[in-house]
Amino acid sequence: VSTSSDFTLATTDAIQNADSVIFAVIGTGGEKLVTKAGTESSHTFSASDISGITGTGYVQIVAYKFMTSTEGSKNVYFVNEAVVSNMVTFE
Repeated sequence: VSTSSDFTLATTDAIQNADSVIFAVIGTGGEKLVTKAGTESSHTFSASDISGITGTGYVQIVAYKFMTSTEGSKNVYFVNEAVVSNMVTFE
């Protein structure tokens, strides 16, 4: 991944039933995470967003949904999450 130009992180599959989606670029020297609505399937990181990230790292898309339920008199919280990660080299 070139850190001298904009980088678009996207999924080719539709994201369904998610509350939110996290788009992340993580490497030596830093990370950048952006949370968007659950219907979003891509995010473009500007060159200035990722300029300090170097070396081996990974890009990630995390879709998640929170659910609550009452069991007796107690609230129970559930998180359903799907994560796609790829190892990359930032240059």
